[in-house]
Amino acid sequence: MNKEKKTLGEFIGVLAIISSLIFVAFEIRQSNQIAKGTSAFEIMNAFRESNQLVLTDSELRSVLLRKRNGEELSQTENEILRAYVLGIVNIWMATEEAYDNGIVSDRLYSVYTNDVASTSSLIPPEQWQQTFEMFPHVQNFKFSEIITESLDSQNIEQ
Repeated sequence: MNKEKKTLGEFIGVLAIISSLIFVAFEIRQSNQIAKGTSAFEIMNAFRESNQLVLTDSELRSVLLRKRNGEELSQTENEILRAYVLGIVNIWMATEEAYDNGIVSDRLYSVYTNDVASTSSLIPPEQWQQTFEMFPHVQNFKFSEIITESLDSQNIEQ
């Protein structure tokens, strides 16, 4: 009888450990899903804020249009443009890092690549060249390939 109680106790202990492990695995999975959702939300919010900036900041919008039209910019305007480009580059780098680490879905990554292609056409090619020269590590990211392809296709069309 004592041996049976010991065996039953060990069995119950093993079940408790297994149940705890299953619960911990479930909690980790749920925590990872929440982290992925939060990261995706933060990335989408960064894209929204960048787009909103162009809509609400008339000075930035003017700089983008003037540069796009080939007009000469003042030193202050060049700094505004540089800051904007670096801001979107930071968003793109964060998105790529998140995608490479399995945090961002294929769908969100597809939205990201479309954003890179469409946004890159708003920035003059020489600004991208300056950015790549100032920050050579940026060329290790996929978005630099997308920008180059987008700019090449613009040159072909012209």
